[in-house]
Amino acid sequence: YGRSAQLTSALRVANRMREANIPWDQWTYFHLINAVVGSGQVELSLRLLAKMRKDGVRPTASHYTLAFVGLAQAGFYEDAARVFRRLASIRGLATRFSYNMMISVNTRRGEMEAAEETCREMEEEGFDMDAMTFRTLMEGYTNKRDYFKVVELWRRCQQCRSRFEAVIRDPLVTGAARFEAFQRLNDAQAIS
Repeated sequence: YGRSAQLTSALRVANRMREANIPWDQWTYFHLINAVVGSGQVELSLRLLAKMRKDGVRPTASHYTLAFVGLAQAGFYEDAARVFRRLASIRGLATRFSYNMMISVNTRRGEMEAAEETCREMEEEGFDMDAMTFRTLMEGYTNKRDYFKVVELWRRCQQCRSRFEAVIRDPLVTGAARFEAFQRLNDAQAIS
């Protein structure tokens, strides 16, 4: 029910679980957050995150990301930024995808300085820019008509492509590194 944004049905099932003394786990909360975001009741996602912590269920990056993206889509940008900051403050929990989604929220609002700052934070956490990051920033700068910045980002993306190609050709790298480089190269080629 969560995936199809059927909030009433999702809550009914979750409440039946509680009545049967079946504790809510991360999956239950994820689908409930998905249902409240999908049905436009995004404010409830904040309560569900708080309830998770109160119940001793640790929210994952997916829970936070789903909540802050839903909040941003509904126009609650300050709340979205606060949820993202909470996620980023928990050491090792945020993912490259979470950062990319916050970069996307900022670029859609035309806040390129905030997007760049989030990008710097992402890199400080050990996540390099990927195709999604480059594409999002380039779209944001295109909308701002800052074509010099778009060209600069495109060049940086091409440099990343060259690094991935070098890894793929290097006979000394592991199969896993070669596979990851191949996947990231395919993502980067979509921008070329």
